[in-house]
Amino acid sequence: MWSLSFDSESEAYYSDSGWNIIEEIISGMKVNSKEKLSKIAFKIFKNISKWSKCIELMNDNDLIKVIENELKKNIKDNNLRQNLESLNDELENNYKIASSYEKYVKELATGKLNWGPCHNERFWKNNSKFFGEDEYSTVKKLIKVLENSTSDVT
Repeated sequence: MWSLSFDSESEAYYSDSGWNIIEEIISGMKVNSKEKLSKIAFKIFKNISKWSKCIELMNDNDLIKVIENELKKNIKDNNLRQNLESLNDELENNYKIASSYEKYVKELATGKLNWGPCHNERFWKNNSKFFGEDEYSTVKKLIKVLENSTSDVT
């Protein structure tokens, strides 16, 4: 995975939410917090951070929280610490983009809602006025997603 992250042809796969590559790496890091795994994972994230869609997916999957947890640890490897800090800065700089109403509408269109920047009180307070537009089309889409997720459970 790390070797592939250098290749620009890999962008399509890393940035495709259907492949879940970024989501799976982050999930793996949450389950297994070995320093060696962290080093490789964050090298991958650093390499793919040059692609805006990958940054968006990293923000969507709460990589910032994982980075914050890693930075709290006693990291002996200075390169890893620098990589974490650099990646954290990159994600924070792009956080506003990922928390916009347009981002939420795109996520809603996929039918798969994931907890992230668009799912907090501040987002809802700032964007509630948009939900009435176009005859409440966004609210109607949200209802459909909720109905489908409920029918999948039963």
